[in-house]
Amino acid sequence: MIATIVLVAIMAACAAGTAGIREANNRIQVFGVQLGSTEDAPWIRGAPATEEPCLKGRERYFDTLAISIGYGHNGKIRKIATRNPGTTMFGIRPGDGFDASREKALAAGFKETGAAHRFSSDCCSLTLLVDEGGHVFGMTMELQD
Repeated sequence: MIATIVLVAIMAACAAGTAGIREANNRIQVFGVQLGSTEDAPWIRGAPATEEPCLKGRERYFDTLAISIGYGHNGKIRKIATRNPGTTMFGIRPGDGFDASREKALAAGFKETGAAHRFSSDCCSLTLLVDEGGHVFGMTMELQD
């Protein structure tokens, strides 16, 4: 009986996580990159990537597009970072003011974590990089471990 309850709870958490990732991907506009995808992207829009290993897998940097993609050891995309003002995450784009960006993150269901400019949801964390003038100059969306 207890094993059944635990199994149902795990399945519900996995389904909620998958739905959360799907919802996040619907609200991320970074050259078609999708969290959780196994799509291997050595080029995006003609821009080549440079690749470096990291503790959680590997990172691909697209300097001319001002984005990076983090892949886990399982080959799935675990992180998307952007400084490109032509991209958005949850309606937030690099160049927006922090106060308005904070409101958009909260309206999208994120909660403040207590760390500066960091928000979390059931499946993801969103970190906004903010300059001295109070403007977002970059952001990172990452799957929760």
